[in-house]
Amino acid sequence: ISSTNYTNNSINVCVGDAPNYVIGGNPNNAETFLWQVATNPSGPFSTVSPNPGDVEDWTIAAFYYNNPNTYYFKRVITNNSICEYASNSDVVTFVVSPLTSVAALTGTPQTICVGDTTTYSSTTPDGVWSSNNNGIATVINGVVTGESAGTTNINYTVTNEFNCATMVSRSVTVITNPATTAPVISGTE
Repeated sequence: ISSTNYTNNSINVCVGDAPNYVIGGNPNNAETFLWQVATNPSGPFSTVSPNPGDVEDWTIAAFYYNNPNTYYFKRVITNNSICEYASNSDVVTFVVSPLTSVAALTGTPQTICVGDTTTYSSTTPDGVWSSNNNGIATVINGVVTGESAGTTNINYTVTNEFNCATMVSRSVTVITNPATTAPVISGTE
């Protein structure tokens, strides 16, 4: 089995990743085959693609991306109805890792003036702060500073031991300071 989307017959993804891995490759001697999956490398394997047919490449279904586990896929090659399950491909290991639950961001006010600050926080430790637009607001360790008028999101991203990242966001609106004008003095001397 080969694919341009992975190497060494092993794929690692995070829960919720978009399904984009296709396993397969050109079979020998124009055989027909089907795909099977198990949660143990030695089986038992169950069929996940149509019964023997020409499904040369198979896109790993969204179901697997949403259920953390280690899955083992293989292609069972059938030469004809007499020699069913004549040979198997290498097994592709597909590891779906869980995400970390990250607490929502809190902090007020959510509207500040240019040059002012507000502090956002999360009860989940070890995250990294960022702003969608540093021209509107910057953030360092949760302290948000208004830079220019506009609205943007402040993000807090926690990456777990499986290298799976979870991000939560909270908006901030920055307004311009009201212009002050010198008082007008009128009258006569």
